[in-house]
Amino acid sequence: MADLNNALKELKSGNVLPVYLVIGDNDFLKDSLIENFKKILLQGDNGDFNYQKYDKVEALKEIIDAANSMPFFSEKKLLVVKDEGVFKPGAFNDNEYKYFIEYLADPNPATCLMFVAGNEVDKRGKLYKRLSESGKILDCETPKGVQLLKWINREFAFYDKKPDADLVNLLASAAKGDLYFLVNEIKKICSYAGSKQNLKLEDVQEVLAKTLDAGIFQMIDHLAEKKLNKALKGLNDLLELGESPILINYMLARHYRQLLQYLTYSKRGLSEKQLSQKLGVPFFVLGKLGKQAGSFSIQSLTDILNGLYELDLRFKTSSSDSKRMLELTIIKLATKPRKDKSKAN
Repeated sequence: MADLNNALKELKSGNVLPVYLVIGDNDFLKDSLIENFKKILLQGDNGDFNYQKYDKVEALKEIIDAANSMPFFSEKKLLVVKDEGVFKPGAFNDNEYKYFIEYLADPNPATCLMFVAGNEVDKRGKLYKRLSESGKILDCETPKGVQLLKWINREFAFYDKKPDADLVNLLASAAKGDLYFLVNEIKKICSYAGSKQNLKLEDVQEVLAKTLDAGIFQMIDHLAEKKLNKALKGLNDLLELGESPILINYMLARHYRQLLQYLTYSKRGLSEKQLSQKLGVPFFVLGKLGKQAGSFSIQSLTDILNGLYELDLRFKTSSSDSKRMLELTIIKLATKPRKDKSKAN
């Protein structure tokens, strides 16, 4: 099975095979792969005439006849077959399979024939076996773990940006394997960052916050109102929906960091307009922050942030129950005295 990145490098260098089989669970990678093939193979004004996509195949002979035909005023043509039904055992008669095998033995070098399937394709079927023997298999499996982190870094590199590990980890946690989401967020982050090349999480947290689930903010509101039961229910709802504990903890830390900034800047005599600009929030959000910040001292907020930073480290270095750790944190935040008036800053 060929590596996807190596296949793209070969494509760009002009090394294109006549037959490919694309498998895997990630539609984004499949669509991107097809677009890369189209971009490189179908240049010039006649590109549309030399591209055919088949979502439903009634007969294999139809595909092979199209593959045997010559391109229209071009060096290459691209045929993409996205009907997974062609891989079902007995989908075609023996004569059609024979015709297909004969084509694979001597494919048209001017045609790039690409079959696209998922992970559930029957690998015992005749079509799959012949394609795996005669063509190149490209794996579009969703990257996970370290591979996902590398993928995110490569996407940033397209914009000549270098994100720090915290930013990459947060995006990986928030995406839940959705590469469409990641590409969109990375594009927005790079646009927001302008000419800045080295990106830290704190540099772009405002643009990130605008895209995160509103359920997190609702949970934070319940927490600010000391409605413990509703805050815990909100937490459990988020976890059941698959929200990352690292992301939830990040948003908690972001909220309390904003409260600390509000207190610090307001004590310096900044106006509401200046506070809004410093914190990067609109006036209606600033009012809510001001109301909540009045219940805290600078020291109490500093202590809360230190605790949330320690929790983030435990998530990344420990195998402990993350749900239980978050629940205990929520309980502590909702019940802990916020402001010692005798020592208030």
